[in-house]
Amino acid sequence: MPQTFGNNVQHLQRQFLESLPQKAHQLEDLWRHLRYLRWSEQGFKTFQQLAHRLVGSGATFGIPEISQTAQLLDQYLQDYQELGQPMGGIEFEMIDQMVSALGRTLANAKTSTSLKEITVPENTGAGKHIFIVESDHALAALMTVYLRQAGFSVHHFNSAGACIQHLSLQTPHAILIDPNTANEINFGFDAIHQIKNRIEQNVPIIFLSARSDMHTRLRALRAGCATYITKPIEFSSLVRTLVHTIKASEITYKVMIVDDEELVASYHAEILRNAGMDVISVSKPMQTLQRAAEFKPDLVVLDMHMPEINGIELATLLRQNEQFLLLPIVFVTADTSPKLRQSIESLGVNAILTKPVDMDALVISCERAIRDTFALKHRIESITQRGHHTNQITRSYFYAAIDNELQAEHSHQSPTALYYIALDIEESFYQEFGPSGSAKLHELFCQRLAQVIGSEEQWSDVSNFVACVLVGKRSRSQHQQRVAQIAEYMSESTYDIDGETFVINTHIGVHFLDTEMGTANTALAHAEQAYERAKKAVSPPAPPVDKHETSDAKIAASAASISINERLPEENLRICYQPMISLEKSQIEHYEALVRWRMDDDELIPAAKFLHYLENSSMRVDLDRWVLQSAISAITVDSYARENASLFIHLSDETLAQKSFFSFAANVLRSSRLRGQRRLIFIFEESWIVQHPADARAVINALNNIECGSCLSHSGSTPESLEIINTFNFNYVRLAPSLTSNLTNDSDQERQLAKLVGAAKNSGAEIIATQVEDSKNLSTLWVNGVRLFQGFLLQSPDQSIHPHKDIDALKQFFTPTP
Repeated sequence: MPQTFGNNVQHLQRQFLESLPQKAHQLEDLWRHLRYLRWSEQGFKTFQQLAHRLVGSGATFGIPEISQTAQLLDQYLQDYQELGQPMGGIEFEMIDQMVSALGRTLANAKTSTSLKEITVPENTGAGKHIFIVESDHALAALMTVYLRQAGFSVHHFNSAGACIQHLSLQTPHAILIDPNTANEINFGFDAIHQIKNRIEQNVPIIFLSARSDMHTRLRALRAGCATYITKPIEFSSLVRTLVHTIKASEITYKVMIVDDEELVASYHAEILRNAGMDVISVSKPMQTLQRAAEFKPDLVVLDMHMPEINGIELATLLRQNEQFLLLPIVFVTADTSPKLRQSIESLGVNAILTKPVDMDALVISCERAIRDTFALKHRIESITQRGHHTNQITRSYFYAAIDNELQAEHSHQSPTALYYIALDIEESFYQEFGPSGSAKLHELFCQRLAQVIGSEEQWSDVSNFVACVLVGKRSRSQHQQRVAQIAEYMSESTYDIDGETFVINTHIGVHFLDTEMGTANTALAHAEQAYERAKKAVSPPAPPVDKHETSDAKIAASAASISINERLPEENLRICYQPMISLEKSQIEHYEALVRWRMDDDELIPAAKFLHYLENSSMRVDLDRWVLQSAISAITVDSYARENASLFIHLSDETLAQKSFFSFAANVLRSSRLRGQRRLIFIFEESWIVQHPADARAVINALNNIECGSCLSHSGSTPESLEIINTFNFNYVRLAPSLTSNLTNDSDQERQLAKLVGAAKNSGAEIIATQVEDSKNLSTLWVNGVRLFQGFLLQSPDQSIHPHKDIDALKQFFTPTP
C-alpha cells in the first residue's frame, strides 16, 4: 500500500473509531429527548438519519457489527413510518432495546485494534470528475481518498443544495448521492429530481443507500438514477461501477463547421473528431440554415470573413430562428480588432478564437460552450411554459398550476384531480439498455401520452417514466371514466427500443384536490400513494377515496391551524426566492423574496393562503420588516450572493404609507455585509402608482437616498404605462404577463411591447419578462432587447448555507421546552 494513501486511510479509520462514543451519545440523547421531552417530526428524521449513516459507515470502515445492529434499528424505523401510525409504548420499548444494543456495539467497537485493510485501487479514473453528495462526513472522506487514489477528481457536498449551486460552475462526469441527507428542504428523491433537471442527459446519477428494497430501487430509477450502489460500500465495486456507468453514458456531440476555406474546415473537423465529436463541414455559407435544420448540430463553429455573407450576419440569422435561438456558436477569425470582437460578443456567442487555432483551445471551447448551453436550456425551461409535446407544460409551470389550483375555491361535486401515470418498469430494463435506452423509452412514453391528453388538460413529465395530469372541474365518476380511457390507450401502446418491442403495463393513481391543504409537493406525494394503491389492486378499483380526503370539517380545522392574533408568529414563517434568469450570464443574480407559512409537517403554504389571517395593518408592516431582515441575513451568508445578488421585495400598502420603514431599511442595509448600490429593489404595482402618484414619487426618492432600487411591476396593464415609465426613474421594469404570451409578428401586442421596452431602455431600466409562453415568444422578446426572465421556479440563493455536522443538527432538539 503506498504510504500516503495508507496513512490517509488509517487516519480516517482512527477518527471513525474515536467518534463512536459521541455517536452513541447522540443517538441515546436524541431518542430520550424525543420520547420523554418533546416529540417532533424533524427530530425523528434526524434520529433516522443517524441510524442510517451507521448502516453505511460501519462495515465500510471494517466493523460489520455496527452495520448489522444499526440495520435492525433503521429498518424498524422505516417500516413503522410507512405504516403512517403514531408510535406508542410497545414501539418505544422496542426502540429502547435497539438503541441500547447499538450503543453497546459502538462502545465495544471503540476498543477494536484490527480494522479491515483497504486495497490500493488501480488508476482507472482517467481524471473524470465526480460529485459526492453525502452528509456522513466520515464516509465521504474515505470515499474521496479512495476515488482520488483511483485517478478520479472528487468534489464532496454534504447537501443537495450545495451541489445544485455548484452545478452552475462545473459539470461532473457522474454524481454519487445518498438522498437521505440531513436538513434538506426537499427531503429524499426531490433532491435527485432537482439535480437531474440541472445536468446534461449523459451525466449519470448513482444512488447510494443502505436500503436495497425493490420499492426504493424503483423510485431511484424513476427519479433518473443510472444505477444503484448499496451501503456498506465495497470500494473496488464502486470504482468498476463508476468507470462502466460513465463510459455507457458518454454521448457524441454534433458540430457543424462553416468555413469557405475547405482545407481549414477539414483541419478543424479532424481535431474535433479526434475528441470524439460528430462533425460536418459547410463550405457554402448560404446553405448553413438548411444544413443546420437537417443535421441539428449541438454547436456551430463559424468563420468570420466569407463570401456572400460574413460570420456576424450568419450568426444573426441563426439567432433570429426559434430553432437556433440557443445554439452555441464559436467564432474563429484572424481579425483581432477590438471593434470586431465587440460586435461578435454582442451576439451572445460562446467563444472567439484567433487563427491559427490551438487544437486544445478549440476542443475545450467547444465542450464548454455545449455544457454552458445545456445549463442555459434548463434555466429556460423554468421560465417558459410550453413543453416539447402537445399540451405539455414545463415542470415549473406545472407545479405552479397545482399551487394555483390549491389556492382556488374547491367544489366537492366537481373537483380538480391530479392523475399520476407511470410505466411499470422492471429494474432489469436499465441494466440491459442503459441510460440511452431509458431516455428513448421515456420519450416514447411522453409521445404516447401527448396523443391522448385533451386540450383542456395540463400535463408534465415529472421523472423517468412518470407523468402527471391536472384535470379540472369534473365529477368523481367522470374522472374515473377519463382515467379508464387513458389507461386503456396507454396499455395498448407498444415500445420499440433498439429493435426490441415491449408491451409495458401502465397504472394511474388519482388524487382529488378539493380537500388538499398542502402544496404541490404534498399533492404529488398523495397522487403517488394513490398510484401505488392502484398498482397493487388485483381488480379494477372503485372510485378512490383518498385517505387524506375527509369532510369540510377537516378543511376548516386545517385552516384554523393558521392563527395570527396578537403578534407576528415568526417561528412559522419562511422565505423562498424566485430567481430572475439572465440569458447572458451563467450565475443567477436577481431574486424576489416570497414569504411562506410553515405547517407542522414542514410544508410551505403560499402567502395567498395565510395573509388574510393577519389581524391588523401593523402586522403587515411587521411582516415586511421580517421579510427584509430575513432575506438579507440569508443572502449575506453565501459569498457569491453577498457580493453580486440583488433582492426584490414586495411591500404592502400599509408599509408604503409609513415613511419610517425606509429609515429602518437603511439601518438594516448598513448593518449588513451587502455593499454597493441597488442591492435591494422594492417592487411597485403599476395599478398602485396610478392611484398614488404623489406617494410613489416620494417613496422612490426615499429609496434613491438610501441607494436602493425600484421596480415597476405589471407594466403594460394600464393605459398610463408609457407615461409612468417616462415620469418615474425605475431601475427595473417587469412586463405584465399579458404582454409576453402569444406574441405574433405585426400584432398590436408586439407593437405595445416594443414601445414599453424602448421607453424602459431610454430611461436606463432593465426589462424583466414573466410567464413566457414558449421559446418562440422568448425569441421575440430577445430580439426586442429583453434579457431577464422570471418564471415559477422557486429556490434559495443561499443553498450552500446548510452544511450541518451531526452535532449542529441536534442542537435545536435540546433547547428548553417553553
